[in-house]
This record gives sequence, structure tokens and C-alpha cells, in this order.
Amino acid sequence: MMSVKVTSNIKHFSKQMSKFAKRQLPYVASRTLNTCAKHVRKDAINNTFRQGFATANASRFAKGVLRMKFSNKHDYYRGRLQSSVLDVTGKEYLVTHQEGGIRRPRSGQFIAVPSRDTKRKLGFKRNTAYRPKALGQKEGVFVMKNTKGGRSKFVMMESKGKKRKLLYSFVPSVPNPKRLNFYERGGVLVKRIITSIFTSEFNRAKRSIRFK
Repeated sequence: MMSVKVTSNIKHFSKQMSKFAKRQLPYVASRTLNTCAKHVRKDAINNTFRQGFATANASRFAKGVLRMKFSNKHDYYRGRLQSSVLDVTGKEYLVTHQEGGIRRPRSGQFIAVPSRDTKRKLGFKRNTAYRPKALGQKEGVFVMKNTKGGRSKFVMMESKGKKRKLLYSFVPSVPNPKRLNFYERGGVLVKRIITSIFTSEFNRAKRSIRFK
């Protein structure tokens, strides 16, 4: 599962704080981490996914799958104060896009790689009419051994008169380039904003105190 966790080492310097500051720490630290998580998610939606996937739906997709798990101030004393931005669906292909690697078939021996024309017709929503199973039912469509070399073992072709058109190539694996910088951008962003957010939240806590 792809996720970014936001934690704090604030306990290391809490000994230097006043009694008032120490009492406010669990509340302030929790709100600080939660606010950082909101910024990380917003940056992923508006920037990271847009840069990683060249499609108009990238931000909408990120908005749908990225969720936040907020910290609770009661976890401060247990040493488990943390907020997270994570892929709620647990889709492993997002981890692959983040880390890069080799994509292998989930079942069977081959991955069906669409031709440029088929890929265009599939679209972002993966139109079922242009998937291998559906195309295989069409008249004039057949699968044959690839005799021209390359990585593909078999190809799906469509015969139109004397011409043949490539629909899919079947390969044992597909190199998956690193597309996302979700971890890296999230870490840099938190380091840049956490101090100012903590200061703002601490000042807010001081203003909320009612003196009798």
C-alpha cells in the first residue's frame, strides 16, 4: 500500500518548555501533524499525480484513492503520534508506479500490451469493448505466434481484406518506469512547513486559554 506517514520528534526538546507548553503539546503536535497530512494530500492531488500521469483525470483519480488517517492527541504519551496519507484501495500498481520495477501477469503467462491505436480506443477508463477478451470474439480477429522477433511471444491481429492490423502483443513481463514522487515530495513538503504550522498551532492554543 502506498502511504506517507508524518511523525514528530518533539519529545526530544519538550524538556526545555514551560509547564503550560508541555500541557498543550499533545493537542498542538496532533493538530500540526494532521495539518501537514492535509497539505501532503493536496500537493499529491494538484501536482504529483498530474506530473506522473499524462491524463486529465489524474487529479480526480488521486482525490478518489488518497485518504488521511489523522493522529490522536492521546497517542502522544504512548509515542505513537502519527498522521498518514494513504491509498485507501491498497492498489499495488500505485506502489509500482512509485518505486518502478517489473510488472508481471497476475494470472496466466503473459501480459496483453495494446498497440498504439488500441490504447487510444481503450482510453483512461479501459473501454471493455477494446479489451482482449472482447476483441477476440470479433470476426476476423485471431491470435498467432510472433514470427518477427522481439519480446512478444504471441500477437492478436485483425484481418481486413488482405491487410492485417496489430491489436495486442503478449509478453511475459513489462518494465514499469517510476512515475510518481509521492514519498519524496511528501517528505520535502513536511520538512518545509512543519515548523511554521507548529508555531501557528501553538499560538492558537495560547489564545484559546481563558484566564480567570
